[in-house]
Amino acid sequence: MVQKRTVVSILVPTWNERETLPLVVWHVHEACTERHVDYELVIVEDNSDDGSLQVAQKLQGIYGSSRLVIVARKGRLGLYSALIDGLLKATGDYIVVLPANLTQHPKYIPDLVALQQATQADVVATSRFGDAHDGVCDWSFGQRLQCCVKTVLADLLFTLRLSDPTSSYRLYKRQVFAQLVQALGATRIADSSCHLGLAFAVVAEAMHSTVAEVPVTAMQAAYSDKDDVALASVGRFALHAIRLYLGQ
Repeated sequence: MVQKRTVVSILVPTWNERETLPLVVWHVHEACTERHVDYELVIVEDNSDDGSLQVAQKLQGIYGSSRLVIVARKGRLGLYSALIDGLLKATGDYIVVLPANLTQHPKYIPDLVALQQATQADVVATSRFGDAHDGVCDWSFGQRLQCCVKTVLADLLFTLRLSDPTSSYRLYKRQVFAQLVQALGATRIADSSCHLGLAFAVVAEAMHSTVAEVPVTAMQAAYSDKDDVALASVGRFALHAIRLYLGQ
């Protein structure tokens, strides 16, 4: 009897990521090939004005259409809808959501897969916190403070088993991911990575999904300046968290 392949679909939403995209694809390929993880990259391109789509098409010519799938959209439609469109194109048994700006390193994907196989968890999350955390590298004081404030806000409002609820870098069983997306359909979600990370964590908790965590080191976003504390960003996150708490 032929054993069914276990494929991991890695969703990478992009908007103006032409500089980082080749590095993301290369790191994914190297990490997954070395650890024998069967993968496909699903790049959801939001009509970037920096030529990201053309870069993705060149990469597809190098790595092949079976490894790199492109979803070219007609406008900047947002992160949440990008995940929905990516899921519709994905063929894998597991879904990984990976930022395209290299704040989270693709090298951890095999660790996410290995922990899922060992625990059969519905969700395997990366964590910058916790007993075995690796933390962050090259972040400014303002970035660290902003991250901590958002995490404390999430912990005050919700009882979550995930130690890093604002990180969106996670692996999901495909069916679980589809259920989470469907459950969030009626929720007003602010379209940013940390907002979506919290929304998925809250709904996964409500669904009693089993969870596990891989400690990681988060990096400074490639090709971007370090940001100071943005009160507006913290304020938007607080409003988003309160809406989630109230079920809006």
